[in-house]
Amino acid sequence: MLAAKENKMLKNIVESVKSQISDHVLNQDAITELALAAFFAGGHILLSGPTGLGKTQWAQAFAGALGLSFGCERFFKNSIPQDFFGTYSFDHESNQFNSRPGTFSSQVFQADEIDNTHPWIHSFIMDAIDRQKNSLTYADQSYTLPEPHFVIATLDETVNLPKVLVDRFTMKLYVNYPGIAAEKQILQMHHVGTTPETESMPVCTPESIAQAKQEVQAITVEDAVFNYIVSIAETTRRIGVIQTGASTRASISLLQVAKAYAAINGRDYVTIDDVRSLAIPVLRHRITLRPDAVKQGVQADNIIESIIVGKRML
Repeated sequence: MLAAKENKMLKNIVESVKSQISDHVLNQDAITELALAAFFAGGHILLSGPTGLGKTQWAQAFAGALGLSFGCERFFKNSIPQDFFGTYSFDHESNQFNSRPGTFSSQVFQADEIDNTHPWIHSFIMDAIDRQKNSLTYADQSYTLPEPHFVIATLDETVNLPKVLVDRFTMKLYVNYPGIAAEKQILQMHHVGTTPETESMPVCTPESIAQAKQEVQAITVEDAVFNYIVSIAETTRRIGVIQTGASTRASISLLQVAKAYAAINGRDYVTIDDVRSLAIPVLRHRITLRPDAVKQGVQADNIIESIIVGKRML
């Protein structure tokens, strides 16, 4: 085992962000930590869960705590790119362009109900996630993407999304009910009119974010960890109840978030336990179960868990 060299930048940021968000959204620390791992790994997340649990409030608090701009766009079947890109027009009287920035120009962009819109909008979002270019083009107009640019896509399920888009999201996270004690506290806050503001106070700067990302890139990975990641992905491709296993992109995502997770825990190296902790949220949306397995109530999370603990469901 490698000797530990303590990393503090990302660890301190995560602890501060979790503390700040907990003042706005109760009992969602686990979601916050995983989302931060995805963010500092350079990824994006799918966010699912029942309505009315504060997903948008959480996302806004997440952006605010990181000191990043936030934009949210709710998608519909008839949504068009101008809805979130913004509009540009030429005023002949003043002889200048007028612009209305769209929500997509925000550093943290919440694509709300992404499963409810047209495939061509899925294509724009996929291009933004790929970041092969720093801008997107629509109707001969170029739209610059901010840096950083973190997409939080909320949805009911992934069944209505193209697999090529789903596979590009680093994690799929579930927002659960806050629990009896936290829900009671929420009711009491509403009763006395002391519900918190939705905006968080920034706890880091662009410089500290950049430094934390460098910290993640410098994390050491032993050969045993590479082998373990590959073995998990390969196993998903040969289990009978799985129709489509994890892609190589999924393996890369698991590696990158494991490095971020190591830094979050103050280490400069990845452990097998880091990979185990992240395998389910990284892989659950990337494997497709056979129809007969779905009818029997088999869940992707259970399959991945069985792989992690060394069992097989064939």
